[in-house]
Amino acid sequence: MAQTHRDIDSNLNTFLKLNGCSTALSFVAGDASPRTYYRVSSEAESRILMISEDEKSKNDSFLKIAKILKAEGFRAPQIYAEDFQNGFYLLEDLGDLTFNRALQEGISEKDLYQLGIKGLIEIHNKFQDNSHEIPSYNFDKFYEEASLLIDWYAPEVLKKPVPEEARNSYKSLWKNLYDAQPHLPQTLVLRDYMVDNLMWIPEEIDIQKLGILDFQDALWGPITYDLVSLLEEVRRDVDPHIVQKMLEIYLTAYPYFNVDDFYHSYYLWGAQRNSKIIGIFMRLAKRDGKTRYIDFIPRVWRLLENDLNHPALTTMKNWFEENLPTHLRVRPL
Repeated sequence: MAQTHRDIDSNLNTFLKLNGCSTALSFVAGDASPRTYYRVSSEAESRILMISEDEKSKNDSFLKIAKILKAEGFRAPQIYAEDFQNGFYLLEDLGDLTFNRALQEGISEKDLYQLGIKGLIEIHNKFQDNSHEIPSYNFDKFYEEASLLIDWYAPEVLKKPVPEEARNSYKSLWKNLYDAQPHLPQTLVLRDYMVDNLMWIPEEIDIQKLGILDFQDALWGPITYDLVSLLEEVRRDVDPHIVQKMLEIYLTAYPYFNVDDFYHSYYLWGAQRNSKIIGIFMRLAKRDGKTRYIDFIPRVWRLLENDLNHPALTTMKNWFEENLPTHLRVRPL
């Protein structure tokens, strides 16, 4: 269950008081990750308390990327105070209208996704060389994530571990696909650029309407990854016409891209990401008891199957047909 109450221990009490904040916490968000968020009041305005006690390296990355984004003019939350040792952070409050909530309140899906695409174009224009020395999205990381499917999902539906030969071929095929990917520009990849992590700030103008959250896993990698995150949404169905329109808008900004290479990369990273997410959702259900994530798995399979239909991914499509055929891609619990 999501943590909706937090006992105020002496360290947190001291942190809040030192920074002029009330010790009354109002739960905002937290579930799939170890981080939880609360709204607290200060003398001037409300702020967000992020508690992230067990991910010190990711906290360091969060602070670094937030400062980089702010310096480049993006609406990442301002960081007002930090207690790195205890994992307490006071952040700017960007409101309650995540893209997901804005959609529920009737804000145009097209307008929201168009703002999200505009944000990516701005990010990709700003970050064209890795002067900030952001870690690279190398094959080890790529495969570590893709392997979550055979570590968590496959054993559950097969009722046994994936055979060693199948594991080896799975890794070998991903390596071949990774090595054969088109040489498109690389950029800052936020990696969770999706409707629950993007904010609609209606009182602002232009790109400042877009609030950006949850970027502690950022890497330096392909321009297509965050497009996949946004448009292959695993928690809701996106209108296919809007998906196509958004890809056209993006490509219009880069008329010198080879379109075939672009879609090759888009579907490759889509397949990798969706394989990862199927594994993560099963892990959340089995290890952490968060069984509602099982409900999302059939949608993620549909997205993955669509990715695998790209001709460049035929070898991986064949692996899935041989080792995890269609009847094993249903709601597994």
